[in-house]
Amino acid sequence: MAATSISAPYRNGPVNYTVSSLSPGTKYSFTLFSVFENIRSRGVQLSAATAPKSAGGFRASSQDETSITLQWNKENNNISFVLQFNDTETSISAPYGNGPVKHTVSSLGPGTRYTFTLFSVFNNIRSSGVRVTAATSSMPTFGQSSRVCKCTLMSASCEQTSRSSLLKQKDLTRVVSFTSVEDPLTKDLLNSSVTFNNMSSLIKRQLEPFFQKRFSSAFLSMEVSTIRKARLSTP
Repeated sequence: MAATSISAPYRNGPVNYTVSSLSPGTKYSFTLFSVFENIRSRGVQLSAATAPKSAGGFRASSQDETSITLQWNKENNNISFVLQFNDTETSISAPYGNGPVKHTVSSLGPGTRYTFTLFSVFNNIRSSGVRVTAATSSMPTFGQSSRVCKCTLMSASCEQTSRSSLLKQKDLTRVVSFTSVEDPLTKDLLNSSVTFNNMSSLIKRQLEPFFQKRFSSAFLSMEVSTIRKARLSTP
């Protein structure tokens, strides 16, 4: 047990003393004795805690049009968290066990940037906090007024080719060019799986009947595999 002698200031008023080199997120007990002529008082006790460390690895792990999922690391199971954004605060309990903490913020607006501040909390004491800015994806707009689709066959002999020989050829990739009047679409297709799935379903729904009718003896199915710069490649 460590003991420290503290000289009283000459003037009246409160005495301030800082105990340093302590561990973050730890509770300590202090006993203070008054001393006169080397005789101590009975002493008074006080318990106090240090602020915890701010969470590490705070980032946005995924997002769609109406929600953002945040992820961070925790120090131990005694730490809880407070997430602050848009003048609101949400208390988050740390799950037991190792691994990152994930929290999804929902009911957000599409195509909007948000700033989140995360505080670690121990014994009702908050850390200094860490901050991250993330944006939701833009809402896709469907309709011919803003989207133009066209289909090109890589093989000109597809109509006359039998089903069995069609499956053996290597040059039968169908290429669908998708042109957007609105610039945000290309960005959404690159970074939002929700937008990708919605657009893929739209293309499949519109083009598959055409292929089935046009190449009934050879066509099997259409599945969108990649989207790059608003260009769909389908095997």
